[in-house]
Amino acid sequence: MPAIKQSTVKARISPDIKCGAEAIFTSLGLSPSSAISLFYTQVKLHNGLPFTVEMPRDNIRERYEALDISKMTKEEFDAEVQKGIDSLENEPTCTAKTIRDRIHKRYAYAI
Repeated sequence: MPAIKQSTVKARISPDIKCGAEAIFTSLGLSPSSAISLFYTQVKLHNGLPFTVEMPRDNIRERYEALDISKMTKEEFDAEVQKGIDSLENEPTCTAKTIRDRIHKRYAYAI
């Protein structure tokens, strides 16, 4: 069987972004190479970026700034954590396997 041709992609990114993204890839059962390949495949299929790129709206930036934990009281912090717990308990979630299956079904991309 002939070997599949491969190309190398090199990029410089923030270590924090890399670490955070790779943690998400792992939870989805993806390697960084698979995630990058998936992204490139989607760019090709969409003939452009597969998502909208836009500047954050001011109110979103204000909300992020309002959630600066260094400026919160213990009670404010506890309330924000409780909001997250409540959303996990009350909003629909799915497993990494479900996400992998959806990606495979929608894009015919084996992960």
